[in-house]
Amino acid sequence: MKHTVISFKGIFRAISFRKVFTFIICVVSACQLWAQNTLPASSAEPAAKGNTLAASKQTKELSFEEVKNLLQKNTCLACHNPNTRQVGPAYKDVAKRKYTVAQIIELIHNPKPEHWPDYSTPMPPMTQVPNEEAHKIAEWIKSLEKSK
Repeated sequence: MKHTVISFKGIFRAISFRKVFTFIICVVSACQLWAQNTLPASSAEPAAKGNTLAASKQTKELSFEEVKNLLQKNTCLACHNPNTRQVGPAYKDVAKRKYTVAQIIELIHNPKPEHWPDYSTPMPPMTQVPNEEAHKIAEWIKSLEKSK
């Protein structure tokens, strides 16, 4: 019995570049949707913003362990730490500024480097962070105001 070995070169010769490119785009898009856990439509609408803020007052305080996965997923921990200054300020230092939850969400999506002149590397806009996740992170940061 003769075995035929198929190499990647042979596959790419048989399949057009356009089909391969389209396949790769589809796979990347599917991965992005999976990573975002597709938000419900209502959380992305501006009208729901007031409802989200009202609901936040009824939720329990989050612990670092509860938001750690969100912070890692959105690469926040690359520059920030709960208690120690790194590339960016410690979360406890952000909490000391007494921003509202809405202001923290806005600063996640549209940072203001002028608020932190002692840091040489400005935070890039983190527009890829879904509002729902930014809200949880902001609530947790706000809760650090109470701790010493």
